[in-house]
Amino acid sequence: MQTKDQIRKEIKAIREKLSETGLYEISSKIIQNLISELDIDEYDSFLFFYPLKNEISLLPFASQLIGLGKTVAFPRVAGDTMDFYTVRRIDTDFEEGSFHVMEPVGDDMFDPDGKAVVCFVPGLVFDRSFYRLGYGKGYYDKYLGAHPQIKTVGICADRFFMPEIPVEETDVALDMICTESRLYKR
Repeated sequence: MQTKDQIRKEIKAIREKLSETGLYEISSKIIQNLISELDIDEYDSFLFFYPLKNEISLLPFASQLIGLGKTVAFPRVAGDTMDFYTVRRIDTDFEEGSFHVMEPVGDDMFDPDGKAVVCFVPGLVFDRSFYRLGYGKGYYDKYLGAHPQIKTVGICADRFFMPEIPVEETDVALDMICTESRLYKR
């Protein structure tokens, strides 16, 4: 089996070749699957990620949920920790932050305790055991490990859904993975 670093390098090279149109189509299909397969009314709060270049974008879905009056939050990194902050507008509530990722500008830190929360989790690749391979900093694993009550949905294009990836003790398995073809549940 390849190492995590080998897989990261290989997947990043493949992602660089995705066209903007192809990525938009994949993102749209994933959003449609989330809308049809996830019981939106079951949750009052949704944790999103701001897409990097050549990453699936759920921003239209986040805007839709804000319009429905749901709590929507995005991550902000400080040192070796990550927390989520509530946003009210996708077009104005962000600025470039750590690692050139757009982060929320407000000070309204989201507290997941006592709430029905779902977190959409980014990654380079996911596997059939519901593990993910991210960028190697462990922010999501730390956050989700500290908040095990949060339902998690990995967001992944079919082509980046593999049979198996290397797993470490600190890696957190997700509850679901959504691709453009279906929603997988553990």
